[in-house]
Amino acid sequence: MLGPEALIGLSVHTPAEAASAFAADYIVAGPAYETASKPGYGPALNAAGISAIAKRSSGPVIAVGGIAAHNLSDIMKAGAAGIAVMGGIMRADDPAAEMRDLLAALRAQPRPR
Repeated sequence: MLGPEALIGLSVHTPAEAASAFAADYIVAGPAYETASKPGYGPALNAAGISAIAKRSSGPVIAVGGIAAHNLSDIMKAGAAGIAVMGGIMRADDPAAEMRDLLAALRAQPRPR
């Protein structure tokens, strides 16, 4: 119905949910860390939880929740294909600087082979 160009994503909070998301083109997994933006979505997964989800997912994993420049590397090393950030930028005293820091941290990550 959606056509061949559509991408289907699914939000998950556990490795079991990721394993059952076989029809999704990508997974959004979180909360990676404690976050004020979406309380109540379960305990923080941390890098170990993101890693477990990435291992059970058939598609790329986008980590969300509490991600900042100082913890981005751990999430990427855990197997995330990318990140999504909202609250950290919106609440920053200098949103542009926060975004620059995130982009610099992302660029510093090793490229997959």
